[in-house]
Formats: sequence, structure tokens, C-alpha cells
Amino acid sequence: MQDLPTPILGNVTALTIATPDLETSLAYYQRLGFSLVMRADWPFPWIQVSDGVLLIMLRKDPKPYIALTYYVKDIEKITAALEKKGIEFAQKPKKADMLKRYLLLSPDGLNISLVGMIDGFSQPPGPGMLELDPEDFFKPEKYANKSCGLFGEFAHPVTDLEKSIEFWQKHTPGPFYPMASLWWASINPLISAIPLLPTSLRTWAKKLQR
Repeated sequence: MQDLPTPILGNVTALTIATPDLETSLAYYQRLGFSLVMRADWPFPWIQVSDGVLLIMLRKDPKPYIALTYYVKDIEKITAALEKKGIEFAQKPKKADMLKRYLLLSPDGLNISLVGMIDGFSQPPGPGMLELDPEDFFKPEKYANKSCGLFGEFAHPVTDLEKSIEFWQKHTPGPFYPMASLWWASINPLISAIPLLPTSLRTWAKKLQR
């Protein structure tokens, strides 16, 4: 297990995925080894599922949407610190909003949502890839999800690798691991890592030649 820093963006990390049919999506993820954690209809109908490592928030919405979501205890403090670093929010909550939600975008348009902590939310216990010893990577009996296997990463394709690295370093404690033209950024011990993948093959080739 690696000695990882404490995430600075939030206390619980999840993937938010919009779906027009919550029950159909729930049944699908259950076939993949996920279990129902909780559900509610406020501020919109949603279902939370987990496989013991990855937490997914299914949100009822006919429009396609996916976001890397952090649930934050002291959201005003965290967002103020990000703004001091030059991070601009694409969306901020109104003063009357009971649920505080901030949205920022990566240089390549990935939705990153910071939401005020909701009672009852907690990070799955794991272990995830960054918590397991490398010698256990090929031992299925060690996996939290026996159906899909070991969750490893949330891949994010980027057009400008250096610009993306600069962006993530502003609000990610790391560590960052360069490997040829790939960079891995640890975002949370349980959601594992984000590989930043250049989308240009020409950029890829140039990086390999350095």
C-alpha cells in the first residue's frame, strides 16, 4: 500500500452519472457487482451504489452528464482556497440554495463538482488499487468487487498534457507519476488515480522520444 496524501478537494469522492431511468441503471450496476447504498428524491431523484471501492451517484436526468464529484464538509473554505490559486468556477450556488454545489471544468471539459457534505454519505471501505499491495493485484480473492475486478483508474483524455498537469497540480496533492507521455495523479486512495492521456498521437510520439 502506498503512503498517499489526504485529498484536499473533499471528504467523499464519487462519480455522478445521469440516467433517464434510475431503476434500469440500478439493475445494470447490480449485475456488475454494485449494491444499493441509499436513495432519495431531494434535490432530485437519485440512487447511490457502490462495489466497496467505487461510489457512483446515479442522478435522474434525461440529459447525458458525468462528473467527478467531491462531497465537502467545509465547502466554503475549500472553494475560497481554490479561487486564491486561480481556479475559476463555472457554476456557484445561490445564497438561498440549501445544497451548496460548485462546478469547475478541467481544461478539456471534465465536470468536477464540489458539493456540501450530505448526512450519511461516506467513502466505501475498499481496498482499491492504491491500497492493495502490488503482489495482490492478481489475486481476485482480494478484490472488493468479485464481478468486475479491481477498479484501477478514471481515465481522462486531454489535448494539452502540460496544461492539464498544471491544472490538476493546483488542487490535487499528488503524487504525480510521469511515465512516457502519461501522468497519473492520485485523487483519492479509494477512487484510485486519473491517468492524463494525450489525445494526439503526434504528441504521444514526441513524448516517447524525449
